[in-house]
Amino acid sequence: MSENSTKNANSATIVGQSILREDGPVKVTGKAEYTYDVDFPNMLHARFVKSPHAHANIIEIDTSKAKEIPGVHAVLIQADFPDIKFGDGVFDQTCLAEDRVLFEGQFVAVVAAETKKLAEQAANAVRVKYERLQPIVDGDEAFRKDPPVVVHPDLHNYEVAKVLPPTFIKDRPNVYQHYSIRHGDTEVGFEQADYVYENEYKTAPLQHAPMEPHLVVAKPEGNGNLTLWSSCQALHKIR
Repeated sequence: MSENSTKNANSATIVGQSILREDGPVKVTGKAEYTYDVDFPNMLHARFVKSPHAHANIIEIDTSKAKEIPGVHAVLIQADFPDIKFGDGVFDQTCLAEDRVLFEGQFVAVVAAETKKLAEQAANAVRVKYERLQPIVDGDEAFRKDPPVVVHPDLHNYEVAKVLPPTFIKDRPNVYQHYSIRHGDTEVGFEQADYVYENEYKTAPLQHAPMEPHLVVAKPEGNGNLTLWSSCQALHKIR
């Protein structure tokens, strides 16, 4: 049988057929196990303190009340973490906001407690004093050569990732990744076209609809290693 005949035979047995998903039955019957189901004795639960502002300086973080709650084992701010930055294209991110928040919901502090309820109580007990700054929420404004807000004044000084290196535009201080695609002569195309439509199009933010919440479970192994369970699709990035 020739190679083409083999391909046609395989296509005839697959195309148009209903294929049983290996993970289908356990998901629709509720028997599937997710990261949320991972549980260990004496496991602590973490909750984050999130910024209510899109852009603000952090003046003071008071964790004293949260630390006094029985069952709370840790209340951490960025100063408690190593001074290591990470990111996809440029290493500009820290575990928690250090001196400034750049978007609403950015993590400012994290607590660890014996129960989820205690963790939420402790997170609510953390008091953060902010100095609100002007945010930039319009893409066109952010793209300008003279934007009203420069999100990262030291953007070009960050360490650059090898996997997804950025493409800076020198006179666009808020742009770190830029692609130019050129093919053919657009002027000629406009001249030859029967109709030319010009408009501005915007899309809403997109989010996947996973069957589990975003979370991670970490288990110290006692030998310096850490085993992680995470609801993600980028295992090497998480590691």
